[in-house]
Amino acid sequence: MLGERIVRRHFGRLPWLLRYLLGKAAIGGVNAVVDRHYEYAFTVRCLTALEIRDKDVLEVGCCGSYLPLVMAAMGNRVVGVDLYPWDIRYPGVKMITGSILDLDLERRFDVAVAISVIEHIGLSRYAGASERLDRDAVAAIRSLLREEGYFVVSVPYGRNRTFRKYHRVYDEESFSQLTKGFVTIQQEFFAPTGKNQNLEPCSESDTHRFGRRALPYAITCALLRRSP
Repeated sequence: MLGERIVRRHFGRLPWLLRYLLGKAAIGGVNAVVDRHYEYAFTVRCLTALEIRDKDVLEVGCCGSYLPLVMAAMGNRVVGVDLYPWDIRYPGVKMITGSILDLDLERRFDVAVAISVIEHIGLSRYAGASERLDRDAVAAIRSLLREEGYFVVSVPYGRNRTFRKYHRVYDEESFSQLTKGFVTIQQEFFAPTGKNQNLEPCSESDTHRFGRRALPYAITCALLRRSP
């Protein structure tokens, strides 16, 4: 298509945010490596290593995500929760429109997943109004997990800061506070590098130069286990 050819030709000149959005949209031929590529791979790798099959899985903030279908295709029963309705139809997937903070379920889950979601909760971009709602959301997720259930989560990571309309960036201390009640099993880091600012695996210390501005940002992906 002509539009795709034009985008590919001028991609390197586009602002970072536009390159990021095109990468998320998976436009063919676009040289963009964004957080979702690593987040989805990390999630599937964790579920595979844990042999998550025939389990109850919760995904928070799932509208538009590939993961509910992937996790259901792996043989699991998936419940997705999002503020916005999403009319996805797939065997083993059930969607609930609402907030994780208001979810009233008797059902408990073996695994919960929140990919690039927690950092937005309580900020004005998603009709929030509280600095602490991110911690409340994680506590709510923990309450829905079975004993020693697992939580796969990703958030922006670097210098601790809140960009009130958009998202939070966590550092080691604030991430530890956020995930209180969990034990970290595995944690990985990814940061923008090079001319196109494509994300690559990095060390925790490599993320420290991010967070002064809202964009671009580094991320962390973590596998956590619910502690007693």
